[in-house]
Amino acid sequence: MAEVRCTTGEGDEGWCDHADLHSRFMQEAIPGERPTPVELLQAGARDLPAHMRTARLVATEGGRTVGAGAVNVSDLRRTAGMWFLYVVPEHRRRGLGSAMLAEARRFVAAGGERGYSRLRTSTPAGARPGEAFVEWAGGERGLVSDQQRCPVASLDADQLQAWRARAGERAAGYSLVAFDGVCPEEHLDAFTAAIPIMNSQPHTADVEDVVPTRDEVRENMAGFVRQGNTSWTVCVRDDSTGAYVGYTELSFSAYRPWRAQQGDTGIHPDHRERGLGRWLKATTALRLLAERPEVEYIETWNASANAPMLSINRAMGFEVVARWQQWSLPVEP
Repeated sequence: MAEVRCTTGEGDEGWCDHADLHSRFMQEAIPGERPTPVELLQAGARDLPAHMRTARLVATEGGRTVGAGAVNVSDLRRTAGMWFLYVVPEHRRRGLGSAMLAEARRFVAAGGERGYSRLRTSTPAGARPGEAFVEWAGGERGLVSDQQRCPVASLDADQLQAWRARAGERAAGYSLVAFDGVCPEEHLDAFTAAIPIMNSQPHTADVEDVVPTRDEVRENMAGFVRQGNTSWTVCVRDDSTGAYVGYTELSFSAYRPWRAQQGDTGIHPDHRERGLGRWLKATTALRLLAERPEVEYIETWNASANAPMLSINRAMGFEVVARWQQWSLPVEP
């Protein structure tokens, strides 16, 4: 007999099954993908920032875990996220996916005072039955996001050094400010003011702009560190005003030592076409080459419509490994 439940917290049993099904989910999108470390998923469920809550979705049949998913809500916006939902092929079309989605919607509806209106998720672009299921559930298509990877061995150090050197010509009047881990107090106000730059990236109308407070920024970064991550942040400062007009983030998980994750990278629209994005990417990549020999590739995600950033990535050697269709579903079915 099938059973579906929604569970919160790190300590509940079943994490190995959860990691196994997440691995199968990713391997359907990227054949040969390495298994997901169970410690990585456990870390993501503990030491969360105060504004975030998360839950696991579990489907069992005959004592065996045959479906899994994960959902989270954040008070920074009124959109929740379901970052994966998976049922093993031989157990599909039995209502397990629908039951897990219903549990996710109940969790989101009870998740806070913001009144979450939408549930966002993604499926491998063009893959069925994933797309058919989300459409049946009332999902509306959003942007397509490219999951890209750059082998560290293919990075051209001479090219990166040239980008950095050229910044001295094209970016006169700007300087770099860098810090590791949680943003130091002396940079916190300026860095907090820079984060809304990412709102200028391509997005659909239902995605709210994020304008965090300094306390929320600090807590976000502290939670990320508590979960076993190391992060490098490099900002571009307009020396005439002192404002930070761009930044990039590169992070490393203790549970995936072979991968570096390129997070937010953005330049304020008023300061583009000066090579600032290349300056940032070159600076972090050259440090990676010098300090992280265990890293095999850099991973990043970009909307397919984000031509300027895709151009930089292609020049560095990034290649698309999977395309993901973004969806927006109503919280109330």
